[in-house]
Amino acid sequence: MEVYESYIMGMLSNLGRDGQLPLDRIHNYLKMFVTGSDQNYDKSPQQLRAFLQKLCREEKLECGADGMYKLVQK
Repeated sequence: MEVYESYIMGMLSNLGRDGQLPLDRIHNYLKMFVTGSDQNYDKSPQQLRAFLQKLCREEKLECGADGMYKLVQK
């Protein structure tokens, strides 16, 4: 799943300083944009959720009470 980290970080940074997305939108974007590259995206929403939670524990992402993910502001 680490190969998808750059896609996720780029997608959230392109939304601007307060950019945030829910799990289902991140999942759909990965299905659209990673298709056709060397790494095909074939993960389930549950697998993506676990990976996003890992990024939150590593303090790369934050997840609000509303389930919206955003980049940690440093």
